[in-house]
Amino acid sequence: MSPLRYKASGFTEEYLRGGSVTCAYNPDDSSVVWLIRDGEYISFTLIEKRFEGKPVDKVVEIRKRQRALVRAEEENRLQARVDLANSIDAVTGRITPSSDANLKNIRETRQRERNHSHVDYWNERGLG
Repeated sequence: MSPLRYKASGFTEEYLRGGSVTCAYNPDDSSVVWLIRDGEYISFTLIEKRFEGKPVDKVVEIRKRQRALVRAEEENRLQARVDLANSIDAVTGRITPSSDANLKNIRETRQRERNHSHVDYWNERGLG
């Protein structure tokens, strides 16, 4: 699980350099952590305000549920993509090109196919 993020003015450069530090926190409130340096406690405030005032164990639980929901939705999205691909395959599998298609006589072939697939509703009703 990714750690909670905290901020304090004047510590951006130190953060970018990396390294190890000693911190203190209250397990009943994730709003603040303290950097302990040379016996001095420096306060860092929580960046993610949605967790402000919540106990650390509750934050861990919320984040686990959030990850589970995201994973479930990713699985649903993947299944939907598989279903779509299967549907496309089923549709394209039913469409077969005409075996007598001749590219040399494309105009005649086009007209023959139009005549083959054309339904003359006018003559079917006896109106023609």
